[in-house]
Amino acid sequence: QYTDAENIYLNLLNKDESSVTDSRKNEQEACLLELGSLYATTHEKTKLREFIPHSTEYMLQFAKSKTAKVLKTLIEKFGEVPDSLDDQIYVCQKSIEFAKKEKRQFLKHSLSIKLATLYYQKTQYKDSLDLINSLLKEFKKLDDKPSLVDVHLLEAKVYHKLRNLTKAKGASTASRTAANSIYCPTATVAELDLMSGILHCEDRDYKTAYSYFFESFENFHHLSTHNSYGKACRVLKYMLLSKIMLNLISDVNNILNAKYTKETYQSRDIDAMSAVAEAYNSRSLL
Repeated sequence: QYTDAENIYLNLLNKDESSVTDSRKNEQEACLLELGSLYATTHEKTKLREFIPHSTEYMLQFAKSKTAKVLKTLIEKFGEVPDSLDDQIYVCQKSIEFAKKEKRQFLKHSLSIKLATLYYQKTQYKDSLDLINSLLKEFKKLDDKPSLVDVHLLEAKVYHKLRNLTKAKGASTASRTAANSIYCPTATVAELDLMSGILHCEDRDYKTAYSYFFESFENFHHLSTHNSYGKACRVLKYMLLSKIMLNLISDVNNILNAKYTKETYQSRDIDAMSAVAEAYNSRSLL
């Protein structure tokens, strides 16, 4: 009964109280997050679009770290709603304005990275690159290695889409260099390996590409979240393609018959690779 739930949450949020206690703040935080989940579950784009910028009014009482956490979680939730890229971009821009107004640099930076990623997904590559370049200047001044890794990686993806492979390689190397001096989350390492593998494929060095894909696949496989499952499937497809390009059909069959492929990763893409390998092996154009 989503409408009833929504009304109760909104009443709780707007309840007037003379003093704001810690328990009241926690209650508001829970309400904001639950409302975000509720709108995401019911795919209500318009409500989410209005709700997130409006929710920052309540967050002014929260500690800075909590504000950042709640706001980022709400924007992540928006990602679950199909066909909502334009709305996500709008919400991100509004949230960045809020961060600037409140002089919250770290929040502004992490939201800007998110916005650049959204531009990339929307294929607005020029907007994405403009934002990336301004972010890189700031992060180099601050010597913020974790953010540099993310931004350079995104830059490599954008240049790869624009078919500027020299710059894509440069960005990928810069991202690796920054990553080598800090501890990187598994997901980021997997993304880095995936990008390196793709760029090696562009150079027709399928053997090196395969080893990168394999590393990337292992990491995505162990993450075992919903998002990483799709990515692991994609990397598995690239692994099979690399083996086909190297004319190692027996290896393709080994990967296809492996326990993890049969039990976990069954998709049309993998079936297609299996069919391609079979056709190639029997030299059949048909």
